[in-house]
Amino acid sequence: MGIKLRKAVLSDAENIAKIHVDSWEVAFEGLMPENYIKGYTLSARIKEWEETIQTNAEFVVVAESASTVVGFMSYRVHPDAPEIIELSKLYLCPTHYG
Repeated sequence: MGIKLRKAVLSDAENIAKIHVDSWEVAFEGLMPENYIKGYTLSARIKEWEETIQTNAEFVVVAESASTVVGFMSYRVHPDAPEIIELSKLYLCPTHYG
């Protein structure tokens, strides 16, 4: 079972958002106030990722395993130095990392 990377499409937004929310909760549990962590809802993240993908605000790449999205990253080209990219986000589904 390998990992395939591909450019995200609009229909990936919900899966990306779910991974984003789930990873956030697992990573920051006990480190940040619970109400702050829970403030990042699935519906808010879906909107965020739909907009990001539709507007190309960042380049978004998903990682798939067995045709299931298990992670994602987003990056952008530095506005003043086109030879530099800035990694914005890198998340894996909590069930796929150890």
